[in-house]
Amino acid sequence: MTADLKHLLIVDDDAAIRGFFQEIFPKDHYRVDCASNGEEAARRIARKSYDVVVTDLCMPKMDGIGLIQEIQRIDSTVTVVAITGFGTIKDAVSLMKTGAFDVLTKPFSLDEIRVTIDKAIRHHDLAKENRELGRKLETSEKLAAIGQLAAGVAHEINNPLDGIMRFVNLTLERVEDDEARGNLADAQAGLTRIGGIVKDLLSFARCIGADAEPESLEGVVGDAARPFESAMRDKSVSLETRIAGGDAAVPGAVLHVVSNLVKNALDALESGGHIAVDATVDHAHATIEVTDDGPGIPAEAIEHIFEPFYTTKRLGHGTGLGLSLCQQIVEKQGGTIDVQSDESGTRFTVRVPLADVPAAAAV
Repeated sequence: MTADLKHLLIVDDDAAIRGFFQEIFPKDHYRVDCASNGEEAARRIARKSYDVVVTDLCMPKMDGIGLIQEIQRIDSTVTVVAITGFGTIKDAVSLMKTGAFDVLTKPFSLDEIRVTIDKAIRHHDLAKENRELGRKLETSEKLAAIGQLAAGVAHEINNPLDGIMRFVNLTLERVEDDEARGNLADAQAGLTRIGGIVKDLLSFARCIGADAEPESLEGVVGDAARPFESAMRDKSVSLETRIAGGDAAVPGAVLHVVSNLVKNALDALESGGHIAVDATVDHAHATIEVTDDGPGIPAEAIEHIFEPFYTTKRLGHGTGLGLSLCQQIVEKQGGTIDVQSDESGTRFTVRVPLADVPAAAAV
């Protein structure tokens, strides 16, 4: 229920008005915060996310016009409703140009407030959806261009890389000098890394595995971490897997997605820690959560982590294609992948339709 709450900020130097607004909005649908002046409101908006800000125009320290301009600078996604005691059409137009969505003129009725706030919330939600659609379209176009480039580059690199690797391996078998063998081993490791990058590029370009045969959910949860068991022991990382709601068939490509998420969780844990893979089944979907208690993803990186070639790992430890490929695979199956992270850890949530459920029923 908390995730569905609409977040309002009431800004007014009159305590009675602030209290009035707090009383009229039910707490099971709204979270209402208050500020007594524009400066306090600006500090709150910089720290928290709000759907709608209702602000008086005449206030000490920073007036309503100044606050609206500051909101545009801090977070332009916030919808602002201005309160004024001197309402004219000219004033309303001026406020709209400043960045206000609507104007409440004192005195206002309870119904007028509720209608205005409902309109502001709908505007905020629609604007948010439009921004998300625009972002997805831009990302889709970017992915298509990068995919074509990646396929061509990978193909051109793969053939000479294969030959170089064979010659290095053959030479390594015949050379006895320790220094020379050490140099060749370093070269071999570098070539292996290049090979991994080429494989990631090809997977990204082709979205390999998206049409794989269905797998049991138990099998996916059980097999996803198997390649990393040795590394987990070396780093003293514990793993816990749980399934609720019984077993079910899921798209086979989900195994690649969950395995990649487990690997990322392991990479986030320097020494010691815990990883959990939790799966649940309802009548049409499977939900898989991969959680770690690592240091978390920086807030400024969250909105970029599904972009191709974006990585938070140190240089030489990631191509930035893994999560982008996971998102491609999940969305191709008609599912979603989301992330929540703070200083106490990170949780990725994958939700996909069951493999044996018709698409109409899953929707």
